[in-house]
Amino acid sequence: MAKDRKGINMPMKRNRGGLKKKQRNRKIVYVVSVITITIILIGAAVAFVDRDNLPEYAYTTNRSEEAYKIAVEIPGILDKAKCYCGCDKVRNKQFPRGHQSLKHCYMDDKGRFSDHAVYCDMCMLEVFDIYEMYQDNVPADEIRIRIDRKYG
Repeated sequence: MAKDRKGINMPMKRNRGGLKKKQRNRKIVYVVSVITITIILIGAAVAFVDRDNLPEYAYTTNRSEEAYKIAVEIPGILDKAKCYCGCDKVRNKQFPRGHQSLKHCYMDDKGRFSDHAVYCDMCMLEVFDIYEMYQDNVPADEIRIRIDRKYG
């Protein structure tokens, strides 16, 4: 029992604010958890593009098939490389600002494929050069420098 100012015993009041605070904290944790799980699932869906499940046009030639498989395998490297075919000036619904990197010649940032590279030898040449350097463990920044020197 608690005592008042005069020292008389008084029954303790229940801390109702603490209960509300716990409920509010639980709601916050729940909302943050839901948001985090949603972000993870969206990220996984965007990041997962099956190397063997390419669009039909990727199989136009053996070279185009291999180029698309490489693009699926190393999109992060291609995203750091500039494309030199002039596609950065092409605007369409999928790429309203044009291609921002070599990756966009093959797929957009959501993992949806683009047919541009099937018809572009420059895009395929760059991908093959980049992949060779990638297999030789050349760092991404150095790959970009070498590609810029060769095609720029």
